[in-house]
Amino acid sequence: MKADRNCGYRPIVALLDMAEESWSLVRRDFFKELCAWRDEYAAILDGFDRVEELKKSLLVEGSSTVRIISLS
Repeated sequence: MKADRNCGYRPIVALLDMAEESWSLVRRDFFKELCAWRDEYAAILDGFDRVEELKKSLLVEGSSTVRIISLS
């Protein structure tokens, strides 16, 4: 498996019986989850800065179709 920062998402895709190329959909769904439950994740992850850091790490350069909306 090529080391491309997506190897953690590929097993999830396989477990969900999705095509291997669907890893970007899983990343997008994680991003949307963090946005929708921002306050709850901030409490779990020790602050909003960590939530924002995770959200940025989930964006796929050049192929993201997720619009970033500030909820603060």
